[in-house]
Amino acid sequence: MNEEKIDIRTYIAIVLRRKWLILILFLATFLSTIYFTLRKPPVYEAKATIIIKQLPATFPGMELGFTKATYITNHTLILKSRTLMEKVAENFTVAEMESVGVESKGLIIGKVSSATTINPVRNSDIIEIKCKADKPYTAALFANKIAETYIQFNIEDKRREVSGVRVFAESQKKVVESQLKEAEDE
Repeated sequence: MNEEKIDIRTYIAIVLRRKWLILILFLATFLSTIYFTLRKPPVYEAKATIIIKQLPATFPGMELGFTKATYITNHTLILKSRTLMEKVAENFTVAEMESVGVESKGLIIGKVSSATTINPVRNSDIIEIKCKADKPYTAALFANKIAETYIQFNIEDKRREVSGVRVFAESQKKVVESQLKEAEDE
């Protein structure tokens, strides 16, 4: 068999003959990378974390089919929902809206939604809210407003649940009292 042997010296000689071309290509790539990197506006990121506490079931048997993962997923979807984003927009003051550069509540919903990423932290009860913006204040404002609004929304939701349970218990109390009275009368 006829095998050609190429020596390493041959490769070095080829590179040395083309050293100016290689150097020019390297510098062009390097300088264009630096140019575009420096011209790109900075992006700031703010994070807020929320711990989700799953309350024990009010009545035995109510927890069936409702796992921790489902509970966290539900709250993640609530945080991503348009309903919550509308509540976030309502919580912005006029001064905060001006500092962000938005004039109406409708525009703030889109700006906050597009700047926000919401993800559950693996193997935990924590949901992480990340907001990106061109100013650090704006990123922090978005993340904090979402967290504060969610906490308020969650408190209101728990109050509605407790109120519903109380109404149910009171109605059952009346039924049991009437049954007890009937049993005593017999």
